[in-house]
Amino acid sequence: MSKARIEILQMIAEGKVSPEDGARLLDALDDGDAGATKTGNPRAGRAKESAKDAAENLGRAFEDAARAVKSAAQEGVRAAQKVFDEHRPETELVRLENGAFEVPEGGTLRIQPAFRVSIGGGSAGGAVTVRGIPGAQVRVLEGSAVEVHKNEGDYILTWAKSALVVEVPATLARLVVRSFGNVTLSEFGNQFRIESFGGNVSALGASAPFKIRALGGSVRIRDLALREGTAAVRATGGDIDVIPTEEASVEIHAAATLGGRLQLPKGAVRSDSKTRRKGVVVLGEGKSELELDALSGWVRVHADHLEDDPDADQASNASRASSYGTASGPGSESEFGDEPTNTGRSNRTGSGSDGEGDSGSNVPKHDATARPAPPKARTSPDEPSPGADLDDDDPDPWTVDWYDDRDPGGSKP
Repeated sequence: MSKARIEILQMIAEGKVSPEDGARLLDALDDGDAGATKTGNPRAGRAKESAKDAAENLGRAFEDAARAVKSAAQEGVRAAQKVFDEHRPETELVRLENGAFEVPEGGTLRIQPAFRVSIGGGSAGGAVTVRGIPGAQVRVLEGSAVEVHKNEGDYILTWAKSALVVEVPATLARLVVRSFGNVTLSEFGNQFRIESFGGNVSALGASAPFKIRALGGSVRIRDLALREGTAAVRATGGDIDVIPTEEASVEIHAAATLGGRLQLPKGAVRSDSKTRRKGVVVLGEGKSELELDALSGWVRVHADHLEDDPDADQASNASRASSYGTASGPGSESEFGDEPTNTGRSNRTGSGSDGEGDSGSNVPKHDATARPAPPKARTSPDEPSPGADLDDDDPDPWTVDWYDDRDPGGSKP
């Protein structure tokens, strides 16, 4: 087998080239080999055009991949800048009493890893579990080297080396979580933003505008109850799985690129191209809006009360089991429920170790054990949705400005 044929088959297996484009490239190779021994082949012209089309599609796929890599690099730089927010001169240290501190009503809490550099090397925080509770206190149940700083109305909580378990009050106006591992959020009804680099994200019961970004991991939103505002989810190198409630009132715009697939409820309007799959579906009255964008992954919207679209992209049981993987470690089985989900390309959960700094020693240990209505008419599939928080400099109107620190979304007209 020729080297060129092996490379084409490898690209198909990795999802870099669709099976159709791969078949055309293989046919072009066969026709080229035949043409070397037989002149005047009437298929030569058609084969040349077929190879040209396949090459153009392949070029577009590589352009998408290049944009994804560039975006990931920018995100890494910006995330590193955010990590050192607590060391700005204007910040002040907040003391923890028995692992707890108060945040005034309407405040913002930012949870992010802190890099600690020592003789043994550097360290960063692992998996994060956040639960909403009544009251006005933030309680750290588990974590090492925990510190809290205040910068105007923002409270910045950092930790290192281990998994982090935190309870946050319902009086928070906004929650921001950044992690280099899995992130699990439950029972929090206000606006939030989650960014995970190398881990999975699980959110239970989201009912207010939010943004979720996972690089090298999958996202699962269970019991989605969004009824106003806009929300957005993007996964690079992972799947997006959304399970809405019957009370949800949301217009969902889904997109999958670089070999990704869509599985949407019955009634979805599809607008697929050779390099990208798109779909729109309305649940309830569609008063809110949710954008789902997966690079090299599945986008799946499903629930017991929804009927699957018979024309949805299909995968074999073995393929889907491989895609969603098996749950393991913090932020996996207990949060994802009885349905398996992808653990991402990296499942970093951190390693528990003794904390550093005075505040870490004060942290107590915790035993962490309707069918849709017809879609609304749009001018074109690429038209930005009303009220969506988009980056005007990005040529792709479906891409949210992930580093806009304003509220995740306002009311949808």
